[in-house]
Amino acid sequence: MLTNVPATISALESSGHTKEYILNYLVKHNNVLLHGSRVNISSPFLRSSRNGKIFATNDARIAILKAIFSNRGLKPPGLEYPYIINERNPLTLRIHGINNKTIGDIGFVYIISEIGSFVNIPQGSWQYVKKNENVSFSDRLEILRSDFIYPVYDVTNRRKIQ
Repeated sequence: MLTNVPATISALESSGHTKEYILNYLVKHNNVLLHGSRVNISSPFLRSSRNGKIFATNDARIAILKAIFSNRGLKPPGLEYPYIINERNPLTLRIHGINNKTIGDIGFVYIISEIGSFVNIPQGSWQYVKKNENVSFSDRLEILRSDFIYPVYDVTNRRKIQ
């Protein structure tokens, strides 16, 4: 059960831990999932997307990525990154058709404690999906562009961004 998230976040931040560490700590010790978004949601729940799904992750790196980078207006495949992240397949973000709205300065990671009906698709990946229902979240953490520390490539212009 999720207990006093704001106090946990505050204590870990004051100890100098990164937001990635804090979010992974919450996942590991509180059995939660994370949802990254560029939108500061004012309602107490996440709404399903146009396709009727809500996506979440058990990996802070992906939640932070989704809080800062947007797929809107990109050329297929848009934001490209692996479903399975490990030493042989590290996290690298490849952006196809980058535009001036692709990279934000601030985003949010929402902490989801009601995870029972999420399904891990594909199995063994960081991605969890729930269909046709809104999902309440227990807290949010503001994310800055500098919190994403992994390589980013602009495929269209053949250049490394970070």
